[in-house]
Amino acid sequence: MHRFSTILCMPALAVLASCGGDGGTNITGTNGEPGGTNGSPNAVSVGNNFFSPSSTTVAVGSTVTWTWDSNDVSHDVVFNDGSVDSGVKSSGTFAHTFSLGGTYPYHCSIHGSAMSGTITVGKGGPTKGAPQTATPLPIIAAAGAVLLGLGLVLTRRRTQTG
Repeated sequence: MHRFSTILCMPALAVLASCGGDGGTNITGTNGEPGGTNGSPNAVSVGNNFFSPSSTTVAVGSTVTWTWDSNDVSHDVVFNDGSVDSGVKSSGTFAHTFSLGGTYPYHCSIHGSAMSGTITVGKGGPTKGAPQTATPLPIIAAAGAVLLGLGLVLTRRRTQTG
């Protein structure tokens, strides 16, 4: 019986310990650096044969803005499935709003796969007004308290009968 109560108490303590933190999300580029222009996760710089960051994650409904560096080299942003095309530019910006979750690979049609990137929408991106948690913290805390209480009751019962 002691082994059974220990088995119940340990997961309960682990569940309760996992309830800490603010549940926020820190979005970074592919190398752990803040994404895009001015560190915004929804901004991508278009440079001389590169996109920076080359991969980023955003929430459904987010708008990503690609900003061309002033280097007088022409590039475009073309989604691999052909659904979006910024047109060839050497300066300025292009913005696209992502209304559906998924993975959106893109490239520069002038430079091909050597200049490519990916936008992931809805997987790990921030949601508006809510922390990123799979299960609401009150439910996790209640489940942990129930398991902990059950473990304590079984331990006390074993102590009284033994």
